[in-house]
Amino acid sequence: MYSLETAWPDEQHSNVVFLIEGNNRLQTRVLKRWIDATNSDQREYDAIVFTKGSRTQMANSLKALYDLPDDTYLVPLRTLWFSKKASQRTSLQESLKWRHLIFGDPRTPGNWRQSMIHMLDPQRCKPLSAEGATFKDLKQRFEMAHPEAGNAPDLLVDYVGRQAMLTLERAERLIRGVRYKIPALVAEEVLSKPNLVKKLVDESERSLKPMDSLMTYAGKCLTEVAARPTSLAVDTLASLGRYLYTRGFDPEIEMQEEDVKRVRQLVSERPVVFLMTHRSHLDGFLMTTLFYDMNLPPLHTFGGINMNFFGFGTLFRRGGAIFIRRSFEGDRVYKSVFSQYIEYLVEKRFPLLWALEGTRSRTGKMMPPRYGLIRYVVDAAKRNENADVLFVPVSIVYDQVPEVKDYGNLQSGGKKRPESASWFMQYISGLKNPFGKIHVKFGQGVAMSDVTQGTKEMSTLEIQKLAFQLSVDANNATAVAPTSIITYVLLIQGTRALTQNELVTEISSLLELLRRLNYPLTADADLSQPEVLSKVLDQLTQTGVIVTYKDGPEPVYAVAPESVRTAAYYRNGMIHFLVVGAIADLALLHLAEQPQFSSRDQALDAMREEALRIRDLMKFEFFFAEKEAFIEQLEDELTRRVGETDWRNLLTAGRQEIRALLWRINPLLAHGALRPFVESYHLAAEAAVTELQAEPNEVPDKGTIANSALSLGKQRVLQQRINCEESVSQTYIDNGLKLLESKGCLNGSRLQQLEHCNVALQELSALVRRIEFVASLAESRRTRKSPEYLDTAVATEAHDYNNNQLDKAV
Repeated sequence: MYSLETAWPDEQHSNVVFLIEGNNRLQTRVLKRWIDATNSDQREYDAIVFTKGSRTQMANSLKALYDLPDDTYLVPLRTLWFSKKASQRTSLQESLKWRHLIFGDPRTPGNWRQSMIHMLDPQRCKPLSAEGATFKDLKQRFEMAHPEAGNAPDLLVDYVGRQAMLTLERAERLIRGVRYKIPALVAEEVLSKPNLVKKLVDESERSLKPMDSLMTYAGKCLTEVAARPTSLAVDTLASLGRYLYTRGFDPEIEMQEEDVKRVRQLVSERPVVFLMTHRSHLDGFLMTTLFYDMNLPPLHTFGGINMNFFGFGTLFRRGGAIFIRRSFEGDRVYKSVFSQYIEYLVEKRFPLLWALEGTRSRTGKMMPPRYGLIRYVVDAAKRNENADVLFVPVSIVYDQVPEVKDYGNLQSGGKKRPESASWFMQYISGLKNPFGKIHVKFGQGVAMSDVTQGTKEMSTLEIQKLAFQLSVDANNATAVAPTSIITYVLLIQGTRALTQNELVTEISSLLELLRRLNYPLTADADLSQPEVLSKVLDQLTQTGVIVTYKDGPEPVYAVAPESVRTAAYYRNGMIHFLVVGAIADLALLHLAEQPQFSSRDQALDAMREEALRIRDLMKFEFFFAEKEAFIEQLEDELTRRVGETDWRNLLTAGRQEIRALLWRINPLLAHGALRPFVESYHLAAEAAVTELQAEPNEVPDKGTIANSALSLGKQRVLQQRINCEESVSQTYIDNGLKLLESKGCLNGSRLQQLEHCNVALQELSALVRRIEFVASLAESRRTRKSPEYLDTAVATEAHDYNNNQLDKAV
């Protein structure tokens, strides 16, 4: 409750005291005049003027509270300042302009400007009264919040002052908007927390440093870390975010209305952490602008200290950015201050935001989650028993990503450009191409209580489980964009072109599968509409991702040779939906290589075992469900892909029937979803074997093997012995080395390593051959006859052809 009309409460109280937040004489005079002008019943009252400059100043100015009787009714008052236009509107809400960065925020004028404004246009100054309370009620709330305080008048006065200020802040947000929920008295709140004081005392005893010195350093650490949001910076950063993404993207962000309603409700009810998939430097700006437009509290966004560069770093911090050191494990004071600051934000229910993966994905698919910040939030929530934090992943999908060429350069062995003010200006100037639309979707979220199950401590395993669930939730919330569909279809061909009819046929087949499996699609993903397909193809052509040739009998399309990794980046945005089906293809083909099974259960067991083996090989690339759930998903998807046929009954019918079953599955997925990763792993294993054989007296390190794999891969590309240059990517090869390490290939003596690497190389070689056969089967079906017109004669011919191909492969 609040009022701009009268200072007086509706109820009659025998003793009323106004708590006037007056930082100068003008504010105090305006509020006292307002009290008298609206005192229609000529009631008696007292007034206490306090300032919010600091807790000490506030407590000193409120000492008169000591002698008040319990039935005293306290009413907080303050003055609000508006721009000229806003003061003339009924809503009073306003969005400031860039010029206010120079001339100052009209909502927070200095003392001299206040005097001038009030003299020339007094309507721009509006008194505000917030909801009051009796002194007795406030005492009871204080005792409940601080049962250990006992009879401490100084603490009580401090509590009353803070409650008056918070009540005024809430009342002001009802007028200006929730987007201006700004933390107040951060340093006083954080540095006085008992837990921090205790840790500093312990550190003083351990290091023999004086307590005053440690407290001073703690203050410096908090200054380095903490965001200092201001209303003007919140407006400015939201405007900057809108300016950035509208330079190259459609101004309308695709979001579901149900998501917006759910997020609004969640933020109003509980502490929420938003964990975004990180694809672009635009992500943070975009989320800031979205929350601003939804009239939600400003996000407190975590970023590396490297982003705190000259000029923009100040704006980011005042817009809600929290800059943290890359490493602070050895600095106990910094670590303690950071922990208590997180607790303050959770306690005050400010929404937090950071990248679940810790950094931008250079491959387009989800990277392994980082646990550090999750751990800090969980620990903070555990110290606050009422804070059941909800972690909500946010999937941000761009039709095209402005930085994608930089990612390709890094994957080929290039170096990252350092962030700076000049770098940021160059980045802004590069946002010119038509990059399409931006699609934002919120996951279902994971409540901390669902993982901890009420325990006081959260183990490392539980933290990892929470992060894994969030990664899966983020993947499931990632809608398939049209660029992902087109690049997936074209990359299967390498750099070979498809005609428009072939492209449409392959796209239609993939879209049908995605719909059959109920995977999320963006609103513009229906590429069956010619105008939609033409628009996306033109955008991809304009940005150089694909090449289009229209001077022949019919248009043809292919991935541009220099943009293979760019195309792979977009394809990887949807690939997690196809991996389970791809593994099913390879597991079925494995059965076709085995002797005929005597029972259905025996065949199913063999297929499941092979599927789990491949799942284990891909564990560094993708997030899989637990084994039983994974097998259930694989078999369910296979049933949907096959159609009416009961594929389980065919597993004991022999090699030819299993091959025929593969022929009927359309589209096949193994070569499109897994080939680049398996080929890259194969390069890593081959390079490891080569290096181990070349240096009989030395054991090569992982860096040497990785460089050798990159060189070998470039040679294989020129020899056309791998599908395309994507397989020669730094991240894929690094994950291949992780796989080799997990198999014991990089541990022990040189001979032991060589033996294990040869086993891994043979295993990966068999998988490469199997994927090549699936690719040849899909190509045969595409070039020989479309499945919709396939007659018996052609089917038999194709069936025999593929049997021969499989025999050769095996």
